[in-house]
Amino acid sequence: MEGKFHGCGHDGHTTSLLAAAKRLSETRNFSGTVHLIFQPAEELLYGGRVMLDDGLFDQFPCDAIFAFHNGPGAPTGLFLFREGVSMAAADTVKVHIKGKSSHGAMPEHGIDANVIASHIVVALQTIVSRNVIRIPIESRNLLDSIRLKGVGKDTDFAIWMHRRCSSDCAGI
Repeated sequence: MEGKFHGCGHDGHTTSLLAAAKRLSETRNFSGTVHLIFQPAEELLYGGRVMLDDGLFDQFPCDAIFAFHNGPGAPTGLFLFREGVSMAAADTVKVHIKGKSSHGAMPEHGIDANVIASHIVVALQTIVSRNVIRIPIESRNLLDSIRLKGVGKDTDFAIWMHRRCSSDCAGI
């Protein structure tokens, strides 16, 4: 579309890296060799590992590494520095809730995995919203994807439940 652009973090990181390359090549205000590295697929949890497994530092040995990550929440022109590891983790959490099926007329004989899952989601939200977290606001992340999956034993009920869940969730 004319006049539109995606503008994700990759664009900012790539642009910044290219700007650093341009500046370094113009000024040559350093001695030694500079390797500019862009980590692909960091949001998929494996970009760095693949680079290491492919022998990145065997091909391009480094005496020191300086990494950066843009911070859209930081004021323009502000640079935040930290020695050591920073923003070096992305995780996937999987929770399996095993309920116990029961007849609709006797729910007290069952364990409703849906209700348990709902309570877990609400409790997880309070980790960020109700606890003091001593990391800069620009370094925090919220879960960007949650998958809830139900398993029914009765085919007709499963079909009805799928339709009902799809309809109800679309309205939220």
